[in-house]
Amino acid sequence: LRILSLPGVPRHVVWLPVLAFPGIHEAAMIGQNSLLTAGVAAWALIQLKTRPVLSGLLIGLLCIKPQLALMLPLALVADRAWKTFFTAAATAAAMAACSIALWGWHIVPTFLDIGTHFRQTVLEQGEFGWRYCPTLFAMMRRAGAPVAIAFLAHGLGAGFAIWALIKVWRGRNSTALRIAAVAAATLLVSPYVWYYELTWMGLAIAGLAVEGVTRGWREWEREILVVA
Repeated sequence: LRILSLPGVPRHVVWLPVLAFPGIHEAAMIGQNSLLTAGVAAWALIQLKTRPVLSGLLIGLLCIKPQLALMLPLALVADRAWKTFFTAAATAAAMAACSIALWGWHIVPTFLDIGTHFRQTVLEQGEFGWRYCPTLFAMMRRAGAPVAIAFLAHGLGAGFAIWALIKVWRGRNSTALRIAAVAAATLLVSPYVWYYELTWMGLAIAGLAVEGVTRGWREWEREILVVA
């Protein structure tokens, strides 16, 4: 994003909020990989226009955590970045093939079975985990809503996020704003997001900050962001 190269932005003004961002500390203290996934996603999107193959390779690597990669193929389709899209698909397929070659075909049905069991026991009925899951689905379940109603509410929020993502990526918008849209939509679409994955929110904040500094803020935009 080259934030440090923007006119009138001192170096300490950039690094202080980065170091103070809670998502970074949560991921670092627990040793989770959200710093890696968020960094790979940002790197991929920055390289999209100039190095589409590298961008596709990086996006394909995010299959290690598929719930965080859901919005990237949609963004690529909206942008008609077909070279990156097919490179990402080939990379993800190659990683899956290597896993099967190393551990055997039985890991595929096992993965699917464990995924179903996890959804039922941890996401849908796991009251202990809801406090760590900053999603609309978990909020609805903590409030006592049935599973179907919680999924419906989350689906409405996810639908809005997808609409906003497509609108941003189809327009002539900057890379910074596109990164912000992907990061925000990623956290809104998946019902399974843990608190340490809010590192991705840092990408959205950085993208909006760069957009505001370089192109100017709209009326009341900064105040709305402060409230958010």
